[in-house]
Amino acid sequence: MIIHGLILAAGESSRLGQPKQLVQCQGLSLLQMTENKVNQVVSRTWVVLGFQSTLCAKEIHASEVIINKDWQAGQSRSLHVGLKRAMAGADAVLVAVCDQPRIGVPHYQQMVQQAQNHPDLIIASAYQNTVGVPVIYPLAHCRALFANPEYSGAQYLRHQQSRIHPIPCESGAFDVDCPRDLESL
Repeated sequence: MIIHGLILAAGESSRLGQPKQLVQCQGLSLLQMTENKVNQVVSRTWVVLGFQSTLCAKEIHASEVIINKDWQAGQSRSLHVGLKRAMAGADAVLVAVCDQPRIGVPHYQQMVQQAQNHPDLIIASAYQNTVGVPVIYPLAHCRALFANPEYSGAQYLRHQQSRIHPIPCESGAFDVDCPRDLESL
């Protein structure tokens, strides 16, 4: 099974007051940290950038950068722009965001293993009584998401409950969203 990675990192981080992609944690930016983890479990990775794309692109070392010129339209637009490239030649796409630094490589490895065991199911991280990113979409689901560019990944997941294989990931509940989250890093 060929799984490609797609990291969505185009947002402005307005609540944080600085680009979260560039926040340092354990000697790496959050973007570098996520790229390193995802690249350990997939065959190829794309990173969607938008706000401060020139600065953020300097953090990418082993992935292809996609610039979302319409990043203000939200994460659903970045997902659409990224899937256009990431699903080519793949059986599935692992979608991640760069603001969940507590998710470790073992969780990504478990997701990939479950995707191989259940190739027709969406493999989603489960935390705080919901499912979300990181998530692995089989190609058929990537196509469905791509065909509907206004549909966010979260909206899609809500309508696909019977096709989701959840993987517990309590560390996914923490994301870097506002200044107080920086203290928790």
